[in-house]
Amino acid sequence: MECNHGIITMKSDIKGIYNKEKKEGVIYIEKDWGSSFPKAWIWTQGYFKNSSFSLSIAKIPFLNKIFDGFLIFFYHNNVMYKFTTYNGSKIEFIKNVKNPEIKINKGKYSLHIKLKMNKGSILKAPELGKMVNHIKESMNSEIELELKLKKDTIFSEKLFKVAAEKENIELLIR
Repeated sequence: MECNHGIITMKSDIKGIYNKEKKEGVIYIEKDWGSSFPKAWIWTQGYFKNSSFSLSIAKIPFLNKIFDGFLIFFYHNNVMYKFTTYNGSKIEFIKNVKNPEIKINKGKYSLHIKLKMNKGSILKAPELGKMVNHIKESMNSEIELELKLKKDTIFSEKLFKVAAEKENIELLIR
């Protein structure tokens, strides 16, 4: 594949010293590797109280074809909810190019995501093995997340200051 995406940790506590002061925090670590980013994608990641969320949806080129691939993980109260291309999850819809809204189903579970993209910074990105492409990543976007088991709400909350990217999202709309 031109691009691979992996999550190292969804939420880990860290402690250390910064500018001679003791600091504590939470980290999320992921990695991307390959020769090019996909032609279209949505990515976001953030922390809620007792929870961590990561979403990646992309047009994936593979063996002279293109498919919609996704990895969505929600770690809440020590339970990992996985919505992925390979575990039977289905995207019900992706709509709204400016502020994406996504609904994913897996068995009796549904996950509804509303993402509000805010201003971001320009980063370099790979294209055919060279860092010549540019993408926008926001570190102050907003997300609304609702997880349901049938009609019962397991989690519903809005979070500010999440990381987010989107590129050519109109190719993912359905």
